[in-house]
Amino acid sequence: TDGMGRYEARYEATTGDDGSLDVIRVKTSYFTAERAAPMGIRVQVVGARGAATFDAAGRWLRKADGTERVRILAKDELLGDLTQHYTLARNDGAFVRPAPSTGAETVDWQNAALMVSQSEAKIDPGLASLPMDLALKRFAEIYAKVLKGDAYAAALYLADWLKARPEAATELLQALRGKGVSDAMRPAAFLALERCGTPEARVVLSQALADRSMMEMDRARAASALSDVPQPTRASERILADMAAGSEPSVVSGTAVRALGHLAARQGVLEPGVADDARKTLKQDLASAKGSSRTVDVLDAIGNSGDPSFLPDLDRDLTDPSSAIREHAARAMASMPLDSTEGVLLQTLGTETDPDVRAALVQSLAQGHDCDPQALTTGAQRLAADPSPAVRAALIRWMGPCDQSVQLAKDALVAQFHRETVPALMQLIGQFVTAQDLQ
Repeated sequence: TDGMGRYEARYEATTGDDGSLDVIRVKTSYFTAERAAPMGIRVQVVGARGAATFDAAGRWLRKADGTERVRILAKDELLGDLTQHYTLARNDGAFVRPAPSTGAETVDWQNAALMVSQSEAKIDPGLASLPMDLALKRFAEIYAKVLKGDAYAAALYLADWLKARPEAATELLQALRGKGVSDAMRPAAFLALERCGTPEARVVLSQALADRSMMEMDRARAASALSDVPQPTRASERILADMAAGSEPSVVSGTAVRALGHLAARQGVLEPGVADDARKTLKQDLASAKGSSRTVDVLDAIGNSGDPSFLPDLDRDLTDPSSAIREHAARAMASMPLDSTEGVLLQTLGTETDPDVRAALVQSLAQGHDCDPQALTTGAQRLAADPSPAVRAALIRWMGPCDQSVQLAKDALVAQFHRETVPALMQLIGQFVTAQDLQ
């Protein structure tokens, strides 16, 4: 059994010279009749071959790899042609053995994270003497280990180097200003500056954000990173507020104002008053915004803040002539307390004419995971009448998790399944309602 259901397969096993066991598995078909067939869904196995090697002692898995391709059809319409490759290898060196004097009964095997060696959390002292060119070379090597680039692993390495050599943050900024870091690896470099958490890196991010000679995308990356550093300061809030001004290029000001909203939500790590200052700036920016593009940026920032004090502003923008503004006002409400937004979201859903806005309204309702029967009644009525597949998909995702606790939700989904004309939405309903109930 796997995520697609029960399948039939053949296995071949051979024993290696060292006593290991090599197993080849070839899937031949899925038993779709149990769940998928009643919904008109078939799964075709085009090719699925996997190989695994097990140790001689204990038969612990040593490695596994394979390739699978399946086709999913609904009412003979192709929904997907999926190919996946997987590789799994055991690395015993990544685990710490308990000391010989430690009895097995005293080890907390359920919390393996506590067994990580303390030395692994420390920075390699050798990094402190590693010059910039060699550090960037190693950074590039780690990045290139994965076909499309392992940005996260490379960033973690560079962050450790920056922790070991805090003053090197300035050197890295110079490399970013020039051609010392390739375009593909620049996001990882900014992530490293964010993750390392040093005051020097925080200053460098502020400098990069304010430097108009740098590429706009790099300045935007600096803004995003600055809002997520471990210890943001009042200076961090000030530079984000300054760069959020509409006079900056749109990619810079838009990212900076969204970052400012995110920073306002991190009240627990901010100095007293900083979150309030960020919210005041957002209020001013919303009031002074000219044009739908700028207003959308600020609405997204308000959503990032999650601050319910902005609800009167969002209520007003739900009636704006611009559908883009209405949509982003609705999306911003997703981060607000549902007991404060549900009424206006449901009321607006009944009168909204734009399908993108209606989908956003439903998604914000779903964000609160509320199964209120009265709200679901409105959802069921909309599901039966809405002409937009995108809106119906959002309604199904909202009502689906409620089908076990609220009969109304299940009844609405079953009824929609029998009148639905889009195979993908029929399949979506099948994720929440059993084939037996759909018959």
